[in-house]
Amino acid sequence: MVFLLAIPALAWVPTIWKQSQISFALIPPLGTIFHGNCLTVRQTFRWTLPVLGAQIKFDLGPGHGRIVVPFWKSHKKYSAGTWDDRLDGLFSCGVKYFGKTILDVGCNMGIVAYEIAKRRPAYIHGIDILKPHTRVARSIFLGSNVESRFDAMNLGSRKLQSVLNDSYDIVLLLAVYQHVRRGLGQEEADRIFTDIINRAQTIVARVPDEDDIRLQSLIEGAGFTLSDRHKSPRGSTVLAYHRH
Repeated sequence: MVFLLAIPALAWVPTIWKQSQISFALIPPLGTIFHGNCLTVRQTFRWTLPVLGAQIKFDLGPGHGRIVVPFWKSHKKYSAGTWDDRLDGLFSCGVKYFGKTILDVGCNMGIVAYEIAKRRPAYIHGIDILKPHTRVARSIFLGSNVESRFDAMNLGSRKLQSVLNDSYDIVLLLAVYQHVRRGLGQEEADRIFTDIINRAQTIVARVPDEDDIRLQSLIEGAGFTLSDRHKSPRGSTVLAYHRH
């Protein structure tokens, strides 16, 4: 067995072993296991490394093994936010979801969409770059009678136009623009989001940094007016827009 672990002075070091992905952070808090698949190995491997108060342990038994979650003393495990955090402000921003067609851009595993489905929209369409996320979303929506569709797709794909509807009542842009801009560049991100925005009558956007006004400028430039603003405890802001 060959097992490599490098921990340079970087915020995140991804290590991929088959279907398992682990991330370690030296800037607190330390690490999160994103996929908890067990690793199959032929030897026991145990290592404790004190680094700035951190401890990392692996205990991989003969024939099979399990990764012990790394932790950082005096810090909670890293999280991008609970589902309650992700839902914060979506149902208090004056947007009514009942009977509406909805596009959720960057839908993740469909939990937000499922909570919206409880408000009985007519249709929910989710798009996410990760296939495992859309598989989970489809499974979750087996328990809902709301018509739905979930596509695994990069927003930069040429196929995007073929899967989008011509129009939606509501488009959700929940902390997704900055990821697309980082991956594809601002010009391409602006082109993609302008096209998506023009398909909507109402936009619900979550912006991690309200001072970065690029997305807001795209929305307002397409003829939308801000109708509600909700500041979340974790620092992001939910903005609701309606067409003039």
